[in-house]
Amino acid sequence: MNETLKRAISGAIYVILLLASILYSTESFFILFGVFLLIALYEFCHLVQINCVFPMISGISLYSAINLVSHYNKQTTIFLNKVFQSDFNLNVNIQQLDLILLAVTIVVSVKCILFLFTIQFKK
Repeated sequence: MNETLKRAISGAIYVILLLASILYSTESFFILFGVFLLIALYEFCHLVQINCVFPMISGISLYSAINLVSHYNKQTTIFLNKVFQSDFNLNVNIQQLDLILLAVTIVVSVKCILFLFTIQFKK
């Protein structure tokens, strides 16, 4: 099987998985992207040859925290109030959180593009 056919089949599977998760439910969409995050972190850690325990834990923790605070705010607040027996109130402006995440994503993307096209000679 040639390389183009392999890429076409894997791309079609990716699109089918993505569309199925979007159409099924919001939770399946978040779970699918969490799995994609874990796979990407694992591959990146092996690519740069670092230990993948800390990046995996921090990546999935940050992803879970952002999802719980932004999309499941009421349920998260109720759970935290029951666990800590207090009166937390997690009022988060979701539009502002989305803009912050978008800004961070754009800055990282621009930095990656600069790294990609900057010619550096090693001594």
